[in-house]
Amino acid sequence: MEIKVNKSEVLRYLGYKNQEYSQELDQIIDEVRNEIMEISNFKYIYKIVELKRDDEGKAYIADGIMPLLGENIQKHLANAESCVIMAATLGFEVEKRLNYYSKVDLTKNFILDSCGTQMIEEVCDGIEEEVKEKLGDGFYYTFRYSPGYGDYPISVQNELVRYLDGYRKIGLTVTDSHLLLPRKSVTAIMGIQKIPFVSEFDRCAACLAREYCKFRKEGTRCYSKKD
Repeated sequence: MEIKVNKSEVLRYLGYKNQEYSQELDQIIDEVRNEIMEISNFKYIYKIVELKRDDEGKAYIADGIMPLLGENIQKHLANAESCVIMAATLGFEVEKRLNYYSKVDLTKNFILDSCGTQMIEEVCDGIEEEVKEKLGDGFYYTFRYSPGYGDYPISVQNELVRYLDGYRKIGLTVTDSHLLLPRKSVTAIMGIQKIPFVSEFDRCAACLAREYCKFRKEGTRCYSKKD
């Protein structure tokens, strides 16, 4: 998987919308983009698993006890026959550099954070493409659905990482408050089905950061435009 740091997306995360910015800032952005490419050690893992239905029609994962809690995730997977459970991380070197810049250079810290957000989205997009290539034609896919969306509890992070053996295989851990470490990491579920996916789910309205999200206030979105 080849991953690049898309400058236009980084600028979007930084809040720039076609306005001019200084040559000095442009140079710093390029430096940080190159820096994260050098220090990141992105890793990922995923499983394609069958979904079963209980007597009430609720989906559950056939080969484990992975909970699919809440109405939103059930609606999301209502027509799915199987799903991809994935986890990805940029590694602890990015985490260390973020912590370092938070103490010595807040500008670089902010830019590195934006680069990391864009980069981990690229990794997840790469997982999707890998799955689609592996399965071939004849399938439709839901968008990626992560713990913390809607009423799907963020505490499920622990189960997802455990189910994928994420600590041993990609070095992913979960804090007591159910946050992923390294921070530039993602867990998600993506449904696989035989009919086109249609969703009325408002990802922004369900987001934990909705009250202070700058993208939402501007009428845009933070997640990948491919979704």
